[in-house]
Amino acid sequence: MDIKDILGVLVAAAGFLIAVFKLRFQNKDIQFKHYELIKELVELIDDPNRRVLLAAGISVFTQSRLCEADVRWFLSVPNAIRYIKQYASARRYVKIERKANLFTYRGKYKERWSRIRSFIGLLVGYLLLSAGGGAILILSATIDGYELFSIVGVFMLLFSVFFANGLSDLDQAKVLVRAGVINDD
Repeated sequence: MDIKDILGVLVAAAGFLIAVFKLRFQNKDIQFKHYELIKELVELIDDPNRRVLLAAGISVFTQSRLCEADVRWFLSVPNAIRYIKQYASARRYVKIERKANLFTYRGKYKERWSRIRSFIGLLVGYLLLSAGGGAILILSATIDGYELFSIVGVFMLLFSVFFANGLSDLDQAKVLVRAGVINDD
């Protein structure tokens, strides 16, 4: 294999990662449009019975199983609905403090050191899998007879996306907790 093959593999891997992150940012734009739509629906619905239907729709929209109390809280607290997608993705790390109308870290994540350990674990997993997958792709392209190892490299790169998603969820949790008390402004 020559330098053209190596560059081809690198360009393909970089293109794949760029596509994944581009889809993620495009998804953020779609989420904002969904937020605006739900906000309008909440303003139109005054009947409590119809709000239950909206609550079911919100659970489907977030693609997460939110409990009824969470959905009711998001509907009853002004401006809380804007954080519903972030909460749905960061529920592992964050819980709702209903009395104070704010988000707080859950259980072991209340300690800063636990959050740092989780961050480091996710980051190391991402870096190892992405670098290892890229290295395997390059080696399998340069050494004759090892083409099947490229499949392992591709799967390692794909699996690294899950670690990147975990990093994103941890960041969403930080954003929610820093949002502070949710009020009318």
